[in-house]
Amino acid sequence: MAEKNKSEATVLEKEMIITRVVDALRELVWNAWVDPKQVVKWWGPKGFSTTIHEMDVKPGGTWRLTMHGPIGVDYPNQSVFVEVVKHQKIIYELSGGKAGDSGVRFRST
Repeated sequence: MAEKNKSEATVLEKEMIITRVVDALRELVWNAWVDPKQVVKWWGPKGFSTTIHEMDVKPGGTWRLTMHGPIGVDYPNQSVFVEVVKHQKIIYELSGGKAGDSGVRFRST
């Protein structure tokens, strides 16, 4: 099988890696990720607010939220948790949120 060149790569083959070191206890960071009351305090771009409709943090669990933009536009999001290892790792896949729209698709670890 011939190797694809970069111009032939599909969106599914692209990867972006972003890391952040947080100077806090692991348990506090974990709770900031799994407690909906805490997530809404920091989730989303600057100027946005977030409403969480459902957040079932377990493998196969659904996470539905709406980000409210600063100019009044709402951005529905729906994700499924793929892997959850307490105090260590959360993997979820975002699959959009608008009915009938494939939306943005990505996996986050």
